[in-house]
Amino acid sequence: MADTKIVASEPLKKQTLEVYDQGITYNESAGFGMGELFNYSFDAIDAVLRSATEPVLSIQIGTTIHKLKIKNDNETHNAVITQIVAGARKTIVT
Repeated sequence: MADTKIVASEPLKKQTLEVYDQGITYNESAGFGMGELFNYSFDAIDAVLRSATEPVLSIQIGTTIHKLKIKNDNETHNAVITQIVAGARKTIVT
């Protein structure tokens, strides 16, 4: 899997979602300060939801839900989402 990322910026808020071979890294910063950095392996991901009405991607890990804006027509964003879903599916035990 190639390392890819989504960067979503708003005034006073920046979010980054990066995909690696073993999982994801999510970073959210507000204002000019340092943000919170979360590292998750694919087996920790409980749900991936792409909104049908808004350009938002939600990733649930336990009771925590990380949301970030995406661009539905952006190839990189679609590749990141595909990689996350594929990585999480590999960890499903039947």
